[in-house]
Amino acid sequence: MKKLLVVVVVYNPSFLRLDGIVNEFKKINREIESDLYIVDSGSNNGVTAEYEQTKSFPKEVNFKLLNENVGFGRANNSVIEIAKGEYEFILVMNPDIVVNEPIILNNAVEYLRENENVGMLSPMILNENGQIQYLNRKLPTVFDLGIRFLGPNFFLQRQRKFVNYSTGYDSIQKIENASGSFMLVKTDVFVLSGGFDERYFMYMEDTDFTRRVNEISRAEFFPELTVTHEWQRDNHSFHGIGRMLTSMYKYFNKWGWQLW
Repeated sequence: MKKLLVVVVVYNPSFLRLDGIVNEFKKINREIESDLYIVDSGSNNGVTAEYEQTKSFPKEVNFKLLNENVGFGRANNSVIEIAKGEYEFILVMNPDIVVNEPIILNNAVEYLRENENVGMLSPMILNENGQIQYLNRKLPTVFDLGIRFLGPNFFLQRQRKFVNYSTGYDSIQKIENASGSFMLVKTDVFVLSGGFDERYFMYMEDTDFTRRVNEISRAEFFPELTVTHEWQRDNHSFHGIGRMLTSMYKYFNKWGWQLW
């Protein structure tokens, strides 16, 4: 059984972006025996197919081209059958992630192996300038998500409480609501949880997934491992806001409408 399956979902990527993913994987693979699956979720620009045909890759690099854009969760779930019985761990990783010290990723894998009750790790996520992205979050209420649309300074103390601003970034601890940009998960936990809930096209699937992992195992924030995230999101566009609101509705319908 191999140690790690790295899964990166893309949609209409550029050649440069795909080069970045492959190069980042090569860094990881030097430290941990790994395979990479780049899952193209129904891109309409043809770049991934052309890239696969015109470039040469190590045998560890694989491509899975889906016929339609099925969303983040379902695209990641498409590798579950590949992972079963073949890999100890699955790393779900955004295409704009850089692992700052891949050798520490191996430490994280060993930590999971040594701690049977822990099923998932979330790293310290940094901006490109090295500042912390405060993503060790509590489970959301309607109010918590609503005020985030208003900007970072509205109800500042409440927003800081939501992200565990004062206590959440200097030690290993349980995480209730991890970012889907980087999730290191035991394969058996991923399978037992059912993977990502495919009712979410984008947004809230990571919150939902962390919650279900914590029902069968334990998700933890692991600050020794740091990654840099470019944070290219569209949730400030009208299109992105619409998707976010749709996902919020699905999430609270599923888990209960906790207003405050």
